[in-house]
Amino acid sequence: MANTPTSETLFIFLFSACHLVSGQIRYSIPEEMEHGAFVGNIAEDLRLNIWQLSARRFRLVSDYIKQYIEVNLENGNLFINKRIDREQLCGQNPTCTLAFQIALNDPMEMHPVTVEIIDENDNSPSFEKAEYSLQISELIAAGARFPLESAHDPDVGTNTISTYQISSNAHFAVKVQSMRDGSKNAELLLEKPLDREQQQTFHLTLTAIDGAVPHRSGTVQIIITVVDANDNPPIFDQEMYRAKVPENAEKGTLVIKLEAADLDEGTNAELTYSFTNHVNKRNRALFHLHPKSGEISVQGKLDFEESPGYDLDIQAVDNAPPGLSGRCKVVVDIIDINDNAPELDVTLVLSAVREESPPGTVIAVISVTDLDSSEYGKVQCQIQESIPFKLENPMANTYTLITSDVLDRETVPIYNITILAWDGGSPPLATSKTFTVSVTDINDNAPRFTQSSYNVYLMENNTPGTSIFAVTALDVDLGRNGEISYSILESKEQEHLASVYVTINSKSGNICPLRSFDYEQLKHFKIQIQAQDAGSPPLSSTVTVTVIILDQNDNAPVITSPLTWNDSAIVEILPQSIIPGYLVTKVQATDADSGQNARLSYQLLEATDYNLFTVGLLTGEIRATLHVNGKDMTTEKLVICVKDNGQPSLSSTATIVFSILSNITEKPLDRTDKPLPSEYLSYLNRYLIIILGSTSFLFLITIILLVIFKLKQDRSVNENDNSTACCHNRRNSADIRNRGYATNETINYTMPCQTEGYRYTVCLSPESSKSDFLFLKPCHPTLPLNSMGSQQTGTRSTSEDRDLQNLSSEPLKDRPETKRQTLRVYILCGHVREIFPGSVLAYIPVVRRCKKQDWTTYRHFYINIRPRTMTILRRTSFVLLLWTSNLVLGEIRYSIPEEKEHGAFVGNIAEDLKLTLWELLSRKFRLVSDERRQYMKVNMEDGVLFVNERIDREQICKQSSICSLSFQLVLDNPLEIHPVAVEILDINDNSPRFPNPEFLLQISESISVGARFPVESAFDPDVSTNTINTYQVSPNDQFGLRVQTRTDGSKSAELILEKPLDREQQSSFHLILSAVDGGIPLRSGTSRILITVLDVNDNAPVFDHETYKCSVAENSPKGTLVITVHATDIDDGKNGELKYYFTSHVSQNIRDLFNLDPETGEITVQGVLDFEESNVYELDVEAVDNADAGMAGRTKVMVELIDINDNAPVLDVTLVSSTVQEDAPPGTVVALITAIDSDSGEYGHVECHIPVDIPFKLQRTSRNGYRLVTSDKLDRETVQTYSIHISAWDGGSPSLSTNKTLLVSISDINDNAPRFTQSSYNVYLMENNTPGASIFAVTAWDPDSDQNGEIIYSILNTRTGSVQRTSYVTISSKHGSINALHAFDYEKLKHFQIKVQAQDNGSVKLSSTAFINVIILDQNDNAPVIVSPLTWNSSASVEILPQSVYPDYLVTKLIATDNDSGQNSRLSYHLLGANYPRLFTVGLRSGEIRATRRLSEEEISAAKLIVFVKDNGEPSLSTTVTISFNILSNFTENSTQRTEEYGQSKKFFSNLNGYLIIILGSTSLLLFVTIIVLVILKFNQDKNTAVDNGRTVCCCSNRTLNDTFNRTPAPNEAFNYTQSAQTKGYRFAISLSPESSKSDFLFLKPCNPPLRFSDLDVPDISTG
Repeated sequence: MANTPTSETLFIFLFSACHLVSGQIRYSIPEEMEHGAFVGNIAEDLRLNIWQLSARRFRLVSDYIKQYIEVNLENGNLFINKRIDREQLCGQNPTCTLAFQIALNDPMEMHPVTVEIIDENDNSPSFEKAEYSLQISELIAAGARFPLESAHDPDVGTNTISTYQISSNAHFAVKVQSMRDGSKNAELLLEKPLDREQQQTFHLTLTAIDGAVPHRSGTVQIIITVVDANDNPPIFDQEMYRAKVPENAEKGTLVIKLEAADLDEGTNAELTYSFTNHVNKRNRALFHLHPKSGEISVQGKLDFEESPGYDLDIQAVDNAPPGLSGRCKVVVDIIDINDNAPELDVTLVLSAVREESPPGTVIAVISVTDLDSSEYGKVQCQIQESIPFKLENPMANTYTLITSDVLDRETVPIYNITILAWDGGSPPLATSKTFTVSVTDINDNAPRFTQSSYNVYLMENNTPGTSIFAVTALDVDLGRNGEISYSILESKEQEHLASVYVTINSKSGNICPLRSFDYEQLKHFKIQIQAQDAGSPPLSSTVTVTVIILDQNDNAPVITSPLTWNDSAIVEILPQSIIPGYLVTKVQATDADSGQNARLSYQLLEATDYNLFTVGLLTGEIRATLHVNGKDMTTEKLVICVKDNGQPSLSSTATIVFSILSNITEKPLDRTDKPLPSEYLSYLNRYLIIILGSTSFLFLITIILLVIFKLKQDRSVNENDNSTACCHNRRNSADIRNRGYATNETINYTMPCQTEGYRYTVCLSPESSKSDFLFLKPCHPTLPLNSMGSQQTGTRSTSEDRDLQNLSSEPLKDRPETKRQTLRVYILCGHVREIFPGSVLAYIPVVRRCKKQDWTTYRHFYINIRPRTMTILRRTSFVLLLWTSNLVLGEIRYSIPEEKEHGAFVGNIAEDLKLTLWELLSRKFRLVSDERRQYMKVNMEDGVLFVNERIDREQICKQSSICSLSFQLVLDNPLEIHPVAVEILDINDNSPRFPNPEFLLQISESISVGARFPVESAFDPDVSTNTINTYQVSPNDQFGLRVQTRTDGSKSAELILEKPLDREQQSSFHLILSAVDGGIPLRSGTSRILITVLDVNDNAPVFDHETYKCSVAENSPKGTLVITVHATDIDDGKNGELKYYFTSHVSQNIRDLFNLDPETGEITVQGVLDFEESNVYELDVEAVDNADAGMAGRTKVMVELIDINDNAPVLDVTLVSSTVQEDAPPGTVVALITAIDSDSGEYGHVECHIPVDIPFKLQRTSRNGYRLVTSDKLDRETVQTYSIHISAWDGGSPSLSTNKTLLVSISDINDNAPRFTQSSYNVYLMENNTPGASIFAVTAWDPDSDQNGEIIYSILNTRTGSVQRTSYVTISSKHGSINALHAFDYEKLKHFQIKVQAQDNGSVKLSSTAFINVIILDQNDNAPVIVSPLTWNSSASVEILPQSVYPDYLVTKLIATDNDSGQNSRLSYHLLGANYPRLFTVGLRSGEIRATRRLSEEEISAAKLIVFVKDNGEPSLSTTVTISFNILSNFTENSTQRTEEYGQSKKFFSNLNGYLIIILGSTSLLLFVTIIVLVILKFNQDKNTAVDNGRTVCCCSNRTLNDTFNRTPAPNEAFNYTQSAQTKGYRFAISLSPESSKSDFLFLKPCNPPLRFSDLDVPDISTG
């Protein structure tokens, strides 16, 4: 039922203009009412009749998604439409209402209605979880409080939670607190201390009860777990464990499993096993301890020889901080087995052995050792049997490797020798070692060609210098012994030298021709190729290469019969004798080529009449095919082609003219055969003939003189060739600048080490210009001695002469070592003396440098004697072992202390070996060691072994108890090897030292007395008594030290707690641990032990205040500091580190508004604070330390909000109509607007406005109510939609505002007719268009929308004469596209007009019209028509008079028409074809046919013209006509005679003059050019040779080709490479004979002057 202020009036109505919105109506109903429940009678409350509800369109306007309230229009009752749940609708808000409006029309009225929803106790308290757990340490003190989770009750007022209760128990109670907002929370209070050993868990029930009648409640189970304190250390089953494991145990083998127990629970009882600090890194690498299972397994390689046992200290630590630990010792004994394979030590005596070495040559000495004892230490060795080596055992554990057979490097160049050694174990262990022995090469294999002989097929006319073949020889030797050089050997049997024909590349074997060969001159030739290696002595082999020249088709056929002149021949025949098959003549030809290239064929290439004659294809016979009669009395011509069968074929042609004698009078023949009368030969012709003859005679005389001059020059050159000397000018290289013609590239052979060079100046004959590539052949008058394999051109120094004299005179034993190791052969004038070690002298005959025949003796020495001599020398370089048992002798041992200085005495090795001092030198005494550093050395003067470098025992042998240096002493003649061992004794030179100068130890204050703590062990590099003996600790009250001896003899220490620790009295200890060794004097090392006493967590955090109060503005931004809470904990470490949290009493809504920093305790704003929602917040904060069973302290924070103007107005717009017609009058109501501001006072007063430039305005209806009405006329076509921005602002400072946009659409009416874009259109249409195709499209537009704007196009009926225009075109009613109904013809219809209408589809239809002018365009669719002259089948005939035809004479005129217009009718005339195209011209535009010259009757009668007439259209069309001419024969003979005389005069005169002028000009030009070229060449030749006049010359005799030993090989360099090392040069002036032009490659032979013997460097043939 309704609640009103008075009983008289229920509502207040406004009867003025403001009576639109009336007072508010309020109702109150309980929640959870069923559908249809009565709320109130709204008709009575508004004092309305029932019929008015429907008449005035009564309706409810609500913003709720669900329509909870509805009106019955039949009785005016408000009733429940849907069930209302207050908690779902309003949540925890104490006041809950439903607000809506009632709207009435005629007049418009708005009545606000509010329905209050009253709460019912329909919800019980509930907890988020059915149970939750709580962990409390057993060490927690009584009185501690623990916040519990609060229950939730959606009801409000007295229906919400009132109190909490807990189930009865002996230790805990509940404390209930009231919050500022009236809510309740509970805390668990510890009343009695906990004891985990008596009770580990508690199960309690917490009950929340509301205050309604009857009561509702909710429960939750609380499970409390008592957390154990870590007060029990782990304990092992035994204090010491023993285990055994074989030394060959694989990785992962289990040694022993340890187990320890801890009485604590959880992490306090979780144990981790680890090695203590006493276990060094070496033992950790051998054994692995599993941290969880306690299993010790093998992870490294155990070696009994290295250590027979290991002591491992193990600790078990629980996971509590700080962890407690228990310790034990594990002793692991190693079981020895046969696990050491033999070791091989190979000392190579020779790493490379010559392939000529005899059997028994010592290669290496092998020492074998095995660390195992008894049978396991006995070692046997062997090598593979398939190699020419064997092992000999001269003494125990020592073997020698010697050769057992002859070696051949070409068969096996390298031997990989594998030595296998095995011991006596079962199974035995073996070791192998592989080393490489190389076999050095000697020159024992000559080069071998791949074939015994070669045939090379070469096509004639080849390119000179191009490779034609390559020979290949193989030499299995290595190095210089396998380097092959190729050369050509000359043969006396051949007529020509092979070097004239070809040359060969000395390195690659490529054969290149020196000239281009001609098959017709040379068919084949042979050359002898030699392949020689570079060994000492060199070996060689030869092969014959036959070069066969192949014929090429390079000669064209030559016609021999009939005789021809300028490829023409004349044959006369009588026509009466010619019958079919008659042999007129026979063409005969020859070809210089052979084979298919000389096979000829004859063809008729051209003929005046092809029907008269035939030519035999192979015979060349020309026969007649027809009878010849008088009508064919003309001169016949045949062009005969003769070609060979080559590829490609060559041919020759001959023109045969047949003169046919007809059987008529002789006058025509006389006119043809008689010479021209003298009147036809003018003076000009005579002058030209005289000039031509004179020029030809002068040219002939010049050629004859040049031939005579050349023959004389060749005779002088031939005389020089027959002489025994060739001349050269010797000059210094500095004279180059004196030569006028010097260029950058003169011919100069210079090697990098030369001091002298040979320089050539070349004079070539004119014929040499025909060659593109010339080679110069050197000739030597004297062969320098430096040609015998040495590349040094310098002379032997005087120091070498002195060495020769000294070596000859002094005794061998007194010579320096460097001289005694040098083998040098000096070539004297009589003998060669070889000086070498061993006092072996050999006198060998050698070459005398003055006599030529002594070279044969030298070659005999070089090939036969020298190799045997060198073999003897090489064999004397070592001594064969006659008794291998004496090779390796017993071991020599010495003992010295370490740290000896350089030069310290070790022993007298000469006395110990019983050797004299001179034997040390003579037997090449030497010390062989595998050490990188040479610690020992022997004084060869007194035989004393001394220290060469300071010895540090710890650096060499580390911790090994025995330390020694091993090396070998080697003696030659005979070979002896003595092993030597020098034991290094330890001295106390190192102090014990700890890994770290200090280490830390943490011990909990609750640890029990007697606990042990291992400390780090010290390290002393010394051994035995010099290592660590004991440990000591500085005096103190709490700790003692226990020293233990390990199995390997090392010492370890442990700290023992003797008195309890108290952190409050002393939190740390600083102790000094000392390690003392047993040496004399004692040495010690110290380390600091820093012990930190760890605190127990026995103090809870305490806040500075029990309650904090603060305030903050409701508009505070995110991150604003509200307050900082602070708590302290007197514990240390993690026990004193605090973190701050909200308790469980703080709801999630409050947690979203405030943030508590867990580290700093700062409370900041993180959400939006709203004073209107809540003006105060209570925050419960706790501080918890970081211990595992953390303790907590609690406080309360009260936060009050300061209210400000922070709420902007809220606009509620209700649209009466979202669409307004454009013809609506001003004042039409569009919408109702309500502006509300939740702030109070001036902050709640709201003003509204809209823009003034729109046809709308606002009218205030109440304090917060407005209505939106129209203020002017509307036009949809101008503005279709209005976006009305409504602004509202309150009275605050600064004021807050709200904007809202309202969209109002204007509905359309049909008030606009369609409009065309133009009033008329011109359409241009090409004729012959396609029917049905679109020719144009009109467009009209209508600004109206929907049907009012839909346009329909149509054509109004109009006529063009008697034809309806609608029959021409049609139009699309929707798109306005106009389509032609048929094809138009421009010649019939040139244009027409149509009228188009556009009409809309409104209720009152509106329309408009437009005119369209269609203009037809002409198309080129008519070809030209010839109207004159008259034609028949495109042909016309024209009659002309021959005497009237002269140049530019108008023969006829073509006239044509075209039905098209414009450019399409523009015609042009063209001459398309004519049998005499040069006789007539056709006017392009006029069509006039004119003659270009006078015409004969034959030309006129035979002439035919094809004229082409086309228009200018695109594409153009054309017509052709063929015009022939008829002759009218009424002309006189005089004109004909004049015409003939004019033509004959012109013919006889002009042709002869032209030929004479051409011949004369060509001959004169050729003569002039020839003379100029010869003069230039002559001047250049004279200039080059003039420089050499007056020089001193020396001559050298020519050698025969067999004198090859005297010839110096041509160097590899190009002709001119003058280098910095040159000081002298030789320059040559050479003249070549005319025959040199026949070769494309020319060699110039340099001649050298005699050289002084001092200029020669005698090569060292020993190094060959």
